Amino acid sequence: MILHYARRARGIGWMFVFFVVLVVVMQYGLTRTKWGRSVFAVGGNREAARRAGINVGWTYMSVFMLCSSLAAVGGMLAAGQLAAAAQSSGTGDVNLDSSFRYMITGAVLLIAVMLDAASRRSRTMHGRA
Repeated sequence: MILHYARRARGIGWMFVFFVVLVVVMQYGLTRTKWGRSVFAVGGNREAARRAGINVGWTYMSVFMLCSSLAAVGGMLAAGQLAAAAQSSGTGDVNLDSSFRYMITGAVLLIAVMLDAASRRSRTMHGRA
């Protein structure tokens, strides 16, 4: 029923099909492979995963590489959908002047750094460093 409605006007786009295939492949990879089990183990408890014999460094590196690659693919698909590429594509700025955008970005980064420093100091003071 839903597919019939989606095909009525323009059909189902190839990006949607690509997304569904990607979701199925990632679901299989995360739930049915040794790599996927190690990803969940490292995400659950890094020290326990290390003690279980999982190479934590390799798992982190592989996950970050996968995330970066998927972000690059998403950017290329977004540029293909827009038929253009610009620095501000996908930023969602509400017509702000560039100086205000930089000030807001700086303020958010400053708050993030201050929160990180406070949490690190708290962990160190309580012996959880």
